[in-house]
Amino acid sequence: MRSLPDAVAKGRGERWVEGQFGLVARHAGNGVGYDSIAAAGDHACTLHWIRNDGEVREGDLILVDAGVEVDSLYTADVTRTMPVTGTFSETQRRVYEAVLAAQEAGMAAVKPGNRFKDVHDAAIRVIAETLHEWGLLPVDVETSLGDEGGHHRRWMVHGTSHHLGIDVHDCAQARREEYLDGEPATRHGDHRRARSVLQGRRRERARGACAGSACASRTTCW
Repeated sequence: MRSLPDAVAKGRGERWVEGQFGLVARHAGNGVGYDSIAAAGDHACTLHWIRNDGEVREGDLILVDAGVEVDSLYTADVTRTMPVTGTFSETQRRVYEAVLAAQEAGMAAVKPGNRFKDVHDAAIRVIAETLHEWGLLPVDVETSLGDEGGHHRRWMVHGTSHHLGIDVHDCAQARREEYLDGEPATRHGDHRRARSVLQGRRRERARGACAGSACASRTTCW
């Protein structure tokens, strides 16, 4: 966060943010746990943006998804979306708080005995309900969440969380199992959704809604 003014002033943008994080990761630990994502503006709508070659502008949001691998080789995974100037606009804050509510719903579902999918389902229901409240869903919430729906996936194209350990996506097969006491897992509120929803609303106003009512794309289509 402290490097954002320099990222704007020095004109090095996303690469400056990536570099500053990498420096700290190398000094404080073994290095970065995975390719860092520093995605400002429209780039935050692209899953796993690691080119980090864009500008960072005042008024934009920047998504930073990065982690430090410590000397024991265990890694961390932290995702945050921040306003470049340090202050959200009214619309940015509204979207951010909606995503935060989804994160908190997911966190409430993290408990021994629950399935991994329960965490995602709790979070995504809040996303679907919010999109419906804002008039962005062409169907009702239950239809969107149903097997033949998926309309909310235009703004949320992947899962909510994953296990964490020596690899940043440790124990992927455990998604089909029950949680055990002491198992670490990320709690991505995934605030890339905040940028995605906000940008999606702007684009709809500019050139109309997406032609696909229930797009199953794993990446953005603009």
